[in-house]
Amino acid sequence: MPSQNPYRAGAPVGDTDAFIGRTEILKTVEDIVADLHRNALALYGQRRIGKTSVLQQLEVHLSQAYCPIFWDWQDKADWNLRKVVEELTQNISISLAQTKPSLGPDPLTTFMQWLADLLNSQNKPLVFLFDEFDVIATKAATDIISYLGQLLNLNHQRLKCLFAIGCKAEKLTNDTSELFRMRNVESKSISLFTETETKELIRLSERNQTLQWSEPAIERVWQLTAGHPYFTQQLCSKIWDFLYRDNPSQPPSVTLDQVNTVIPNVLEASENILESLWRSFFPNERVVAVMLAQAPATDWLALTKPLEQIAPELKDARNSLEEWNLIQKTIGVTMVFMLR
Repeated sequence: MPSQNPYRAGAPVGDTDAFIGRTEILKTVEDIVADLHRNALALYGQRRIGKTSVLQQLEVHLSQAYCPIFWDWQDKADWNLRKVVEELTQNISISLAQTKPSLGPDPLTTFMQWLADLLNSQNKPLVFLFDEFDVIATKAATDIISYLGQLLNLNHQRLKCLFAIGCKAEKLTNDTSELFRMRNVESKSISLFTETETKELIRLSERNQTLQWSEPAIERVWQLTAGHPYFTQQLCSKIWDFLYRDNPSQPPSVTLDQVNTVIPNVLEASENILESLWRSFFPNERVVAVMLAQAPATDWLALTKPLEQIAPELKDARNSLEEWNLIQKTIGVTMVFMLR
């Protein structure tokens, strides 16, 4: 019988069976790249929410009508503009199966002219998929940001750009915020999965016939992760490993008790992500997070409201945590996600 763990915690899942949902985001991107007057979109969301997976999916999804060029800024924080242009030229040439041109003594001007000619000669428009754009957008890379602005103005109909960032555009450097504002770069949030999408992700192991899920177990995973892709994948992956430790002869069935059993393992495996999240909080957000994590979900408003009246900035911090899907409002109560 098959014995492959279908869950991929921490790894991008674009163009795999583990890619779930995101239909609204894919449709928004399709509308942008098909528009003759719009040519850029910023996709923002917290760490491990699935931004890279979306870009990977788009790389395949758009390939019939467009030429998508995936570009990861993650390891390029110290690159100068000349090196960026040289590597972009290499990536474009490989993607289009063309010989890389010589950029000569003035690579910046030569590249721009080469790309302009290329856009006019290609049957398909180019779409840049810029992943981890924060690496450049949160540092003083003025020359790179300015050059990207020239790219956006090169040909609205034949060149499109998608930027994956970890915060709203207005929280980036002034140069980047101004670039997005002047070029009318729209923004789209990559958020939590819906309940339906989360349960579809949980049932991946039923699709490859390695686990069967009881309804109480599924509800418990949904309750614990609130639709966060990474934590859903991590929790389900640990459950799969736990149930396959003794090499069962038949696909095991997941119970509520088994879900609860692996929670400590999930927290341990996710320690770096949780610490990174905590370090990203502003001081007031940390205060609110600690208060929410310690208060019962049904009466935390009674605890925090008087303090918010004394220190209004705590309300702003709470709103910020809610905006980033770290807490969620239900009927009159805000349920705490990932803070307990």
